Amino acid sequence: MAKLRPRRQRGYILIYAVTILLFLVGTVTGAAYTLRLNAKETYQQREQLRAEFRLRGALHYAMAQFALGAGARATPAASPATTTGQPEKPGQSGRGWPLEESAHQLQIDGSDVAIAIEDPGGIADANALDERMWADYFAALGVAQPDEARRWAAAVIAWKGRVGKANGRGGFAGIDDLLMLDALPAAVRYGGWAAAERPRSPQEAGPGLPDLFLVGSGERVFDVNRAALPLVAAATGAGTDQLAAYGAARERRKLTVDEAVRLLGDRARPLLQESRTDAVVRLVMTTAVGASTAGASRLSLAAFLQRRDGQVRVLAWRLNPMAAADAEL
Repeated sequence: MAKLRPRRQRGYILIYAVTILLFLVGTVTGAAYTLRLNAKETYQQREQLRAEFRLRGALHYAMAQFALGAGARATPAASPATTTGQPEKPGQSGRGWPLEESAHQLQIDGSDVAIAIEDPGGIADANALDERMWADYFAALGVAQPDEARRWAAAVIAWKGRVGKANGRGGFAGIDDLLMLDALPAAVRYGGWAAAERPRSPQEAGPGLPDLFLVGSGERVFDVNRAALPLVAAATGAGTDQLAAYGAARERRKLTVDEAVRLLGDRARPLLQESRTDAVVRLVMTTAVGASTAGASRLSLAAFLQRRDGQVRVLAWRLNPMAAADAEL
């Protein structure tokens, strides 16, 4: 019996040692996995910040180009400043960019930044719409029945009152205040890209509130051939049939204000123009986050710009993450 006890003790010691070893292996393995996750998250955050600062730098560069373009426009030797093709390095542009629709390509920090200047045809002031106008806007989006559109409109007006009372401004202080209203579906707040299924084409992606609205800096007139139909409906009170006929006619050819008035009614005459002065334009810049591969995500910066007192100014801007598949459309 005395000989069995040392063996039994040695067995217990072996089991104890194996248990400690397994515990240490599990702890080290878990720590290594956690460190890899943390390193990956840190890398993603770093690449996100690098992409954000590239876009900020591109915005500053674009503003400098617009300033050069304004000066070049005053000279008769100025040439059109629409840039496409090879990536452009800071300092290479000779005469700047005009504040009009065009496409540009930059390289910043060794990465490409695509820049698109768009004329949306008119941007509205979110604080200027009353309940009827909001109801017409939601109905024209095509995602709500009239009763639902009216409920959404009432919710927006009630939320505007609450927000305005809290901030002391009597209305929204920024577009983010409006986006916080969860009574509106995500697809209505952020556009068709927020839907569960990605649209097959950009045309199928409905506009979001940040695409069509500003706070305190909206336009009072819209381009007769470019303005978003929901904004036209909100401004003119046009019915569904009138708006459909107007949209179909506008797709066939450019319309004059008189032709638009015949389709939409006399209320549209002071609200639509064929050529607007100092229109609000949209500047959209995109760049890859991390390695520029087919599976890499992209970051977009969208800014609204307007020429005031001879200078181009930024009215608002926001960052928008986007999937690589969306960016390729």
